[in-house]
Amino acid sequence: MKYDCIIAGQGIAGSLLAWFLIKLGKKVLVVDDGFVHSSSRVAAGIIHPITGRRLVKTWQADTLIPCAVNCYREIESALQTNFFNEILILEIFTSVQHRNEWMSRSAESDIEKYVDRVLTPDEIPTMVVAPLGGILLKQTGWLNVNAFTSAITQYLKANGSYLADKIHPHEIIFREHEIKWKDYECENLILCGGYSSLTQYYFNYLPFIPAKGEVITIHCKDLQLAYILNQSVFVLPLGENLFKVGSTFNWKDLTLQTTTEAREHLQQSIKKIINADFEIVNQEAAIRPTTKNRRPFLGFHPHHRHLAIFNGLGTKGVMLAPYYASQLAWHITEGKELDDEVNVLRGIG
Repeated sequence: MKYDCIIAGQGIAGSLLAWFLIKLGKKVLVVDDGFVHSSSRVAAGIIHPITGRRLVKTWQADTLIPCAVNCYREIESALQTNFFNEILILEIFTSVQHRNEWMSRSAESDIEKYVDRVLTPDEIPTMVVAPLGGILLKQTGWLNVNAFTSAITQYLKANGSYLADKIHPHEIIFREHEIKWKDYECENLILCGGYSSLTQYYFNYLPFIPAKGEVITIHCKDLQLAYILNQSVFVLPLGENLFKVGSTFNWKDLTLQTTTEAREHLQQSIKKIINADFEIVNQEAAIRPTTKNRRPFLGFHPHHRHLAIFNGLGTKGVMLAPYYASQLAWHITEGKELDDEVNVLRGIG
């Protein structure tokens, strides 16, 4: 069977790329093996406009966040479902210096638009440990990634565009004007499978820095939150007294097993934020496809002209994916230029 595009992997990247390519009239097949430890399926899916200890605005936040919100709302409307939640983030002040840094930065023009208001300790729930108060950030939210990908899966199946399978490198046959895989042919094959064997085989020259991340889900009957907490870890309210907490970073252990060390680290971190009893009900691990300069990779292979990649979204995948999925879809269909900072050919002479 012949397709315009075959997409390997239906995480956030593959789901959104398929959505935009189909909108542009392309015949698409998404091949996914349902891997439960993929970074998309474990991700908390938080959109946060401020990055790191230096309190700098996330790269291209002014463009990426509105695009992401509009995209997810559009898909929700089209598929008549809900998976995106606009919710404030409370950054808890950890010291007087930290509070002063936030107060100073929040008055600057590039940050001010993302500040809702400052909360005094008395305005924060008593179960939250915040003796110095905190600052609420807006234009924030979280994507229920599993609900999102499940909705896209159903859409793809209804469109005849989904196959539960796995593509292995040795199965791919490159021809002059197309690529063949098993009984399928396509003009373009796009790898969207995160830190997968396909990515490592065909794009092993790219400066990926994979990082293992672990999250836990806790049950805390005494905690009521109207926003996401963020300090050394995030505490994301899921409803029904459940909260996702994370995450860890490990660049040495790239196994998919959850660890006692990560569990204990997250447990101790929560106790610094929440003054209430809780129970850990789940723990998950995945490998993030992070990159050296924290920019994703988009575009065609330098030697296999029908093989492309959409990868390296790292911890900001929910925010990055809508804008760059659209850009890559237009690049594939109309040859429109990719941003230099994300072009997979950057740095290649």
